[in-house]
Amino acid sequence: CGQQFQERDLSRHEAESCHHRLVPCRNQCGARVVHSEIRDGLHVTTLCPNRVEECSLKCGKRIMAKDQEEHALECPNRPGFCPYNCPTLGITAGSLEDHVFECPWRGVDCPLGCRAAGVRSTDLDEHCLSHTYMEGNSRSPEVFGMANSDLMRHLVIQSRPEAHHRTPAPVAKWQVGSP
Repeated sequence: CGQQFQERDLSRHEAESCHHRLVPCRNQCGARVVHSEIRDGLHVTTLCPNRVEECSLKCGKRIMAKDQEEHALECPNRPGFCPYNCPTLGITAGSLEDHVFECPWRGVDCPLGCRAAGVRSTDLDEHCLSHTYMEGNSRSPEVFGMANSDLMRHLVIQSRPEAHHRTPAPVAKWQVGSP
């Protein structure tokens, strides 16, 4: 280390005060580190497997570096994939349940009761406007007592997830006849 002292003090210096002496890593990984680097040296800040870091997926948890890969398999911020293969970006495993319920590509039943299951929710307006009959009657939506715009507004509101408070409502049967 370059310090000068009497020989009788050498072993004490090496064991207690030399900045170049080896000491156990403060993170208890088993490595021996030069004393002068114990606080912010390369081993402690970059190489030590027991150093604590922020989650690499930015979930906010602090994790030992050696556990990052295992955590990434369970992290709520890991990538999630829409089962409807929609093009929505940024879906995470933690947001997937909400996304599936609100996905614009999810299949919904026709609210007019035509038994067309799995109509893509983004296509629902067009699907409902294409109706030319209801329960065997060749009539347009005006027959139900609503103008097209009112009917579509009602159908769109009923098809929104928030209209059902996370529980899909039963399909209403429209009555043919006067309002």
